[in-house]
Amino acid sequence: MKNQLLIQILSLLAVAVSILLVLFLLTVKTKNRLSNLFFGFFILLNALELSSWLTNQYLQDIPWLLMLRVTCSALINPLFYLYLLALLYNDFRVRPQHIWHALPFALTNLLLLPDFYLTDRVSQALYLQHYSQHWPVQFFEVVSHLQFWVYIIAGFWKIIRFRKVYQENFAEAGMQTYNWALQLTTWIVVVHSVIIIKDLLPFTRFAFVHEAALVLVSLNALFINSWFILKTMFHPELFRQMDSHIVPLKEPDPQPPSAEQTDKIQQLRQYMTTQEPFLDPQLNIQQLAGQLQIPVRELSILINQQIGQHFFDFVNEYRIRKAMDLLRRHTNAEMTIQQILFAVGFNSKSSFHTAFKKLSDLTPSAYRSLVKAEK
Repeated sequence: MKNQLLIQILSLLAVAVSILLVLFLLTVKTKNRLSNLFFGFFILLNALELSSWLTNQYLQDIPWLLMLRVTCSALINPLFYLYLLALLYNDFRVRPQHIWHALPFALTNLLLLPDFYLTDRVSQALYLQHYSQHWPVQFFEVVSHLQFWVYIIAGFWKIIRFRKVYQENFAEAGMQTYNWALQLTTWIVVVHSVIIIKDLLPFTRFAFVHEAALVLVSLNALFINSWFILKTMFHPELFRQMDSHIVPLKEPDPQPPSAEQTDKIQQLRQYMTTQEPFLDPQLNIQQLAGQLQIPVRELSILINQQIGQHFFDFVNEYRIRKAMDLLRRHTNAEMTIQQILFAVGFNSKSSFHTAFKKLSDLTPSAYRSLVKAEK
């Protein structure tokens, strides 16, 4: 009894937090309005699922509405996938073909028409009493589980592809988009796995921990919604996007660079050293190609295949070497490390520290202390 009360309280808190977040996402003025809409409706449907502890008893007198709330869960995974697309790609638009994502929801409700929706309220209530025994419901549950994994696999594929293309064409800022998308998708897999285990527990010898699993699910829901709010507070821009038509390069060419490519690599390195275009935090390969008057594809092949670095690492190496120079010249902290990271083109302390340690095996503070000791 105490566990049930705790579950209801946690569910109520999670639903309240969800509603506040949805209101923010649907009303905030931002260039990422489409992704916010998808994310908002995704959270709203999850809140409807979670509210079953609170609403089912009131919906018993409206069986068709209760069933509709249940089948709406078939829209959760498509909404999440469309959110990922809108988050990652700035040219994503809702098109007529996207209506196919609603097919499982529409088909399930179509199958329920003759035996449920078109019957009287008494018959509907009886149908719900033996809910899991009806084949349309069994079909819905099987499709729901398959649907989840199909969309999750597709989501991970999009995220991995985004990372590869981004590193070949951009430097630094947009990796927070990749990190957010990966963290969110991974966490959804974890939560879904906990729910599956929770649903299977009553059929095992560990049925006595079923209520504890319900508490864990409710805590997860409250935690993840609070995490969403913290993300929107600390990263209100949510996030850097790119064109979906940019495709990753093929595997590196094993052939050595031609004489012409060698000359262009030398020209590129000289330009990076003398003109320092990497100081622009928003620098991308299209901008650099325009400055050098080299076709974008050709510059991408030079950096990613002939030099053997992603554009992301190539640019950040120049930034870190510039930061090392500033640290050597300002050993007595005339410039703080935060001032230096902004000065060399970074806009994130964590990404600066990661890149610095990758190149030098030291943190910026440790490097400064080492240089000071040598003097």
